[in-house]
Amino acid sequence: MGRSTYHGRYNFIRYLRISIGILTAVLIANALIVSTNIQTADAEAGKILPVRINEQLEGLTGRCLLYETADDVISREDIWVMYNALSDEDKAVYNLFLDLAGRQDSTYVSAVVIPEYKLKMLGEKHLWYVYSAMRHDHPEYFYLSASPDIINCMKISLDDYCIFFFNMVENDFSEEIQAFEDATAAFMEDIDLGLSDLEIEQQIHDKLIDLACYDEYNDIAPDEDCSDLKYTAYGALVANSEGTPNCALCRGYALAFEHLLHLAGIPCGYVSGEVFRNDSEQDESRVPHAWNLVRIEDKWYEVDATWDDITYNPDNGEEYNELMEQETIPYYNWRHHYFNRSTFEMRNLKVSDDTLFVIEGYYPYNPVKDTSHRRSKKGSENATETDVFLNSLLPYAR
Repeated sequence: MGRSTYHGRYNFIRYLRISIGILTAVLIANALIVSTNIQTADAEAGKILPVRINEQLEGLTGRCLLYETADDVISREDIWVMYNALSDEDKAVYNLFLDLAGRQDSTYVSAVVIPEYKLKMLGEKHLWYVYSAMRHDHPEYFYLSASPDIINCMKISLDDYCIFFFNMVENDFSEEIQAFEDATAAFMEDIDLGLSDLEIEQQIHDKLIDLACYDEYNDIAPDEDCSDLKYTAYGALVANSEGTPNCALCRGYALAFEHLLHLAGIPCGYVSGEVFRNDSEQDESRVPHAWNLVRIEDKWYEVDATWDDITYNPDNGEEYNELMEQETIPYYNWRHHYFNRSTFEMRNLKVSDDTLFVIEGYYPYNPVKDTSHRRSKKGSENATETDVFLNSLLPYAR
C-alpha cells in the first residue's frame, strides 16, 4: 500500500479526532445507571457508590469496572507475559481495553471508576500504562500503535471518585488487518510446529530476519511519537507507512517476533531499553532499542532479531558479503549472536572469534563488536515511564 493511501488514512483519523469534543459533550449530556455488573460487584465488596456517580454511568453501552473490585479477572494463556504479571485490579483494566481493541463502533463506551485516593497512589497515567501492557501483549492490534489517539478518554471527577470513559475513535483498518492476517498465515505455513519449542523459535527467528529489512534511515523516536507502521509488527510482516515491503525498526522486529511465537504457543514478551555498540556508555552509539524475552522449556532467554539481521557492508562491498555467506560457521554464529542469551550476557556481550571471517585475499573481518543491551528502568537516561512499567512486568533471563 503506497504513501497516498496511508496519508489519506491519517487525514481521516485526524478528522475524526475533531469529533472527540462532540463525543465528550454527548457523554456528559446523556448522563451515564450503574450496570448490573457494577451493582453486583459493589454489593459483594461492601461498597456503595454515590448517587451522582451512578447517574453519570446511566446508559453506558460498554463495560463498567470499579477498579478495586477486580471483577473481570480471568485466566489467560502464559503466552501473554505482561498480563500474567499484573495485579488482579490491573488485569480487569487490561481486559476492558482488550474488549475495546477490536471494535469499530465509537458509540461503545466503557468506564473505569476509581477512588481519587487510589488514583493518587497509582499515578494519573497508570491506566494508560496498563493499556500499553495490553497493546504490547497483542501485536496483532498493530493499528493501536499506528494511531496513538485511537482510544478516546474522558475523565470526570466527582464525590471523591474519578470516572474514566474510554471508546475507540471510529476507524476502518479492515484492509490492513486482512493484509496482516494473510502475511502471518503465509509466514507460518512452512514453520514445522511438530518440532521442539527451541527448533520452532529458531525457524521463526531465521525466517523473520531473512524476510524483514531494517529502516536504517530513520531514528528511534519516543514512544508517543511512534505512529509509523515501521514501529509495528505490520511493518516487518507487510509494509511500513510508505508502502516499503517488510520494512521496520527494532520495535517492529520485536513485535513481529513476539506475535509469531504467540501463534506457535510460545511465551514471548517485548523488552525496551538501550544499546551500546562498544564498552563506553557515553559513546554516540548509545541508542534506544527493543528486543524480546522468550520462554523455552521453562527457562527465559533474551533475543534480539534486529541486531542478528544487521547487514554489514565493509569496504570490499557485495562480493565480500557473498563470500561471508559461504563461510557457514561464522555466518551462522553471526546471525545468532543475540539469540537466546541471559540478561547478564546481553548486558556484557563481548566479541569473539566465533564470528570472525578469514577469507583468502581479504583482511580478517568480524562484523560483531562488544555490545551491551540494558533494559529501561527507573533512573535510566532515555527511559520513558511507560517503558519502566512494562519492563517491571518481565522476569530476567537467568
